[in-house]
Amino acid sequence: LIGEDQFSASGSVVIRRTDLDASGAEARYDGVRETMNLRGAARIKGARFDLAGETIDATLPGGRVDRVVARQRAALVSDRLRLDGPEVHMFFANDLLQRLVARGSVAEGAGRPVVTATGFRLEADSLEAILPQQRLDSIVAIGSARGEAYDTIPSGGPAAAASDRDWIAGDTVVGHFAMRNSASTGRGAAQDTTPEVRSLAARGNAQSLYRAPEEKGGAPGRRGMNLIAGSVIRLYFAQGELEEAKVTGLERGVYLDPVDRPTAPATPATTGAPAQRPPGL
Repeated sequence: LIGEDQFSASGSVVIRRTDLDASGAEARYDGVRETMNLRGAARIKGARFDLAGETIDATLPGGRVDRVVARQRAALVSDRLRLDGPEVHMFFANDLLQRLVARGSVAEGAGRPVVTATGFRLEADSLEAILPQQRLDSIVAIGSARGEAYDTIPSGGPAAAASDRDWIAGDTVVGHFAMRNSASTGRGAAQDTTPEVRSLAARGNAQSLYRAPEEKGGAPGRRGMNLIAGSVIRLYFAQGELEEAKVTGLERGVYLDPVDRPTAPATPATTGAPAQRPPGL
């Protein structure tokens, strides 16, 4: 204890509040500045999020969580998404998460921020997610950004999941989300609050590889691929499936048609007569 408004502790520290639990090898609380600092395998767990890092710093004006920053192998898991990176910033309002920012690091092996949600993955030098009332609305990725969208229940089965991905890359990639339509997924009348990617847009050195829709009456799983490059590329999705692609300033476009697998050669017919040795042998 340091004075009336401060305390510090070390050695498997655990702090419990009505709204969150915090832990770390060291902890310090400053009631004057309204801050909390955790060091060494730090972790803060709330009702709808779990944040970990080597260090965590939080501001608590009036005792309410306002901003939390995790550094060094930071990982955030919430009911909407997962975010990993060297540094993760969380911004709250009225006890709800409203905004996320993740930054990369020049340190060797630190890696880049990566965010994943249902049927979606995005990686870049920096990421910003907007979550009004803790509902995922959009993610902005800046710096060699690459986004992937995929059907969480691929028609070709689990083995086809890895290849059934549409990707888009550029200097900047922006993803927009909406709540999944429960009726279309056959999950009953209750609203499904799972966020689902609705569009991806890339600007600057934009490239994309996406699957063409399956042809009616065609063989299941036989889908062509489009590879395009341009100034701006926009992909629009519904239930994890690409509905439309638009490109501005087309620089290159290639369509890859699926090829039928070759059939096995027929086995030569035999007469049943014994094999004859060629003359001279």
